[in-house]
Amino acid sequence: MACSKSSRFSTREMTDDELLASFDQSLTTLTHLAQTHDDGYHPICLAMATEVHKILAGNGSTAKLRGTRVFLTVDFGEESEMLNAMHKLVGARVTGAVPALDFIPDFQFGQDITNALKFGDWWNTDVIYCASAAIPGDNPGVIPINASPLLPFDKRQTINRRDFVSLLRNKRGAHQDDDMPQLLDELETSRSWGVFECQTPAGVLSTLNDTLLTGASMMAAMMRQIVHEVLLAYGRAAPPALVWEVEQ
Repeated sequence: MACSKSSRFSTREMTDDELLASFDQSLTTLTHLAQTHDDGYHPICLAMATEVHKILAGNGSTAKLRGTRVFLTVDFGEESEMLNAMHKLVGARVTGAVPALDFIPDFQFGQDITNALKFGDWWNTDVIYCASAAIPGDNPGVIPINASPLLPFDKRQTINRRDFVSLLRNKRGAHQDDDMPQLLDELETSRSWGVFECQTPAGVLSTLNDTLLTGASMMAAMMRQIVHEVLLAYGRAAPPALVWEVEQ
């Protein structure tokens, strides 16, 4: 007579605390990557994108846990009257003995993080970048004036966190290829924001002619701000904010 051995499987769902414990390594890794960025190695933003995607979209457990989280960000609405590009997650500053343009995540720039969003709104709906009114093919940082053609607000390119993280992960991170999207190319420089100039004893330095160099890129600063918001949502303290002296 053939005998069969039965197995008993538990159907109990993991609690939030148990899920967080299972995410512990990924959250620890993300914290270390964030600190590496703050220490000055900004290309780490590519690895940060891969880790954020793993935490937020890795499997069914990630979906269950993220639904219980509140995601805090900067309260910054789109304004159709603005002609220049809108960058929700970053600020810009020229610093250094040899002046350089650095882009800084909002939480390090002193912006208050006061807008609480559900995951779906934070990930899929909230616009973190809106292009300028420049016609495609023109310099995106040079705003048309004097009745020059303008791109209607509803036609301007926008991006949310999900698409931004996916672009970094797929095109520059875990699945790197040689075809970098134009948007990432613009966000890696200062072109999408506008022209920055700095008066020095040797003359005027400008991003228009590449005499004013860019240190920390806008793309890296955007990813760092997203990481900060993820760490806040999952109860992990982000590395200390940088303290910027106010110029008199």
